[in-house]
Amino acid sequence: MYLPMALSPNPVKESLNRSFKMENAMDNLILTHDIKGKLIYKEKTGLISNYNQSIPVGHLVSGAYMITLTNTKGSRTMEFVKLFPWLLNVV
Repeated sequence: MYLPMALSPNPVKESLNRSFKMENAMDNLILTHDIKGKLIYKEKTGLISNYNQSIPVGHLVSGAYMITLTNTKGSRTMEFVKLFPWLLNVV
């Protein structure tokens, strides 16, 4: 099952927007891991069908991260990139 999820901006500097919309309300689990698999952030949404929130990422080390959305319909993983400090004024 395809789970519609969007991440923006990507690459990101300070704040990452995460959003999804489901046909029916359901419990969702959102996990953020670094590229080595270390859990960075965990959120249980409760019974919802629409979700749109930002999380701060400015404190994260520059590199690649994975966000996984899981519910009873399945799971979907997407990657986002935290910019290197020397790129902050370029992008």
